[in-house]
Amino acid sequence: MRVSDRTGHGPIPSTSVPDASTNDPSPTVTATRPVGEDLRAQYRTARLIAVVAGIIGMVLALATPFLPVKVTEPRCRGRRTAR
Repeated sequence: MRVSDRTGHGPIPSTSVPDASTNDPSPTVTATRPVGEDLRAQYRTARLIAVVAGIIGMVLALATPFLPVKVTEPRCRGRRTAR
């Protein structure tokens, strides 16, 4: 079912979004992907940050059981019953 069939009006013309009838049939130029060293150089900084963050996270995870624990007495020293 077309849009014009449901609303009773013709299609709404749009200048910002071309449709199939207004498209230029000429081939479009696509960007080429960098290969080899170029692709690795593009992600070198992100990889370095990820490695450093992973090492810091691993050290902190391993150090967690060795953190000091402060034991406090309860403030309410009421009557204790043994079961």
